[in-house]
Amino acid sequence: GALGGRFEEGSSGVVKRISLPGLAAPGVTKPFLALGVLALALGLVVAKFFYTSVWAVPVGGVGALYLLTRERAGSFRLGFCYAIGLFAPLFQFTQVSMGNPLGWVALTIFESLYLALFAWLWAAVSGTAWVREHLLSGTVIFAFLFAGCEQLRSSWPLGGFAWARLAQSQIYSPLLPLASWLGSSGLTFGVALLGALGALGLVSLLRLRLEKAVTALALAALLGVGPTFIELPTAAQAGTLRVGAVQGSIPGKDPTQAFSREMLVTGQHVAGTRKLQDEVGAGGVDVVLWPENSADLDPRSYPQVAAVVTQASEDIKAPIVVGGVLYDDGASSRYNDMIVWNGADGAGEIYRKHHPVPFGEYVPWRGTLRKITKQVDRIGTDMRAGSGSHTLTFTTRDGRKAKLAVGICFEVAYDNELRAGVHQGGQALYIPTNNASFVGSDESRQQLYMGRLQAVVHGRAVVQVSTTGISATIGPDGQIRSMAKSGTQMAIVDDLPLRRDITIADRCGGLIDGFLTFGFVIVGLGFAFAAPILKKKAK
Repeated sequence: GALGGRFEEGSSGVVKRISLPGLAAPGVTKPFLALGVLALALGLVVAKFFYTSVWAVPVGGVGALYLLTRERAGSFRLGFCYAIGLFAPLFQFTQVSMGNPLGWVALTIFESLYLALFAWLWAAVSGTAWVREHLLSGTVIFAFLFAGCEQLRSSWPLGGFAWARLAQSQIYSPLLPLASWLGSSGLTFGVALLGALGALGLVSLLRLRLEKAVTALALAALLGVGPTFIELPTAAQAGTLRVGAVQGSIPGKDPTQAFSREMLVTGQHVAGTRKLQDEVGAGGVDVVLWPENSADLDPRSYPQVAAVVTQASEDIKAPIVVGGVLYDDGASSRYNDMIVWNGADGAGEIYRKHHPVPFGEYVPWRGTLRKITKQVDRIGTDMRAGSGSHTLTFTTRDGRKAKLAVGICFEVAYDNELRAGVHQGGQALYIPTNNASFVGSDESRQQLYMGRLQAVVHGRAVVQVSTTGISATIGPDGQIRSMAKSGTQMAIVDDLPLRRDITIADRCGGLIDGFLTFGFVIVGLGFAFAAPILKKKAK
């Protein structure tokens, strides 16, 4: 039928059984249990190598998912099992941050539902007569649905959660340059297509369907090699900006406790700035960049903090960008700001975080959720989204103006947040982050991979500076220029190349993201409505 339903006939030609792809029969069979365990194990293996240099494992994993869920009943559950195996290890940092597994489990389950929905939809689409007759075209449809589903979960609801995107696993891959043309979602499309073509080619080869095998594998090879011819320019177009990025480091086994000890965190970053001054001398950098939350008390509200930051800025003869949290009147809400502190002139331009993290920095539906768990009150004051500029502007030592596009902490995962800064004239990217809550997890390394991806997407150098590490500067080609290890007090000095060119990804990225999301939703709704109707007709 239109959904590729399977019909089994008895000896007299009477239909004995009708099945639709992705709609499992009641009960759980032993073969399904085996497939479920296989899907879970597959997800775990991919997670193990996701944020590493072994980029081929995630490619192979998505290719295996292509085969595992194609035309298969129970695909929703198989997709869910795969996603649990993938997301549970990658999201483990939320358990470290909260101190209990509630948020970790809830986030993993919720995000896994997206991949489960994708798997059901792919099973339904792959079971149609047209796709079964055009398997090569089917790999494109698979990649389109996978990328569309990923973009949907990265943007909806509440702004989405753009962690563990397939594109983020490809930092060492020959496909990485695709990100400069198609953005993160387009790179995910390319990786999913490569995996599906490779899987189809290998299966066809095993079945001795040589023509189809050669075609699929040749296309896979072309896709794997083609992006290496995409140029990733790194040269400065508007001079350089000499930055001093200070990783203050926070002492103690639990760095989060330091924020309750007045001036400790600020003092660590002042000390790091003193070391930077010893290295480069007064006036040796254009700007000193501190991380998110680098002032445990906001210098705009606490004169004693303002005094030490002012002194540090005057001594090094450069503005310091300080991370502070400003509470509004009555402390009913707060804002996450990066403040340009110009010596005795004090606070100047600010960047205010546009995309606070739901359940991490604010709690939606607090009253309703409090009836379920008191954990919602761990976040006492909700953070509000900023609405100002996405950039900060500095004057270099030789009198030029330089603009940095800014994304605080988790904003590094979102192309659109940094794209807004680039379109406002950002010539390099600045990612201040506070990883103190995640010490003992893999979160800071994951963020570093995201920063490297964003460098390529936007064709900009990146400076990522953390309270506890990892801090680094990254070239516009995604290559690390310098890095400070976690748990060390260290300053990075680098002359960031400032660039003006806008990548194709930044010119068209919003359209690509919207097309993939809209396409996935339309196809999903179409099959959601069609499947019950056709199943009823079949009965």
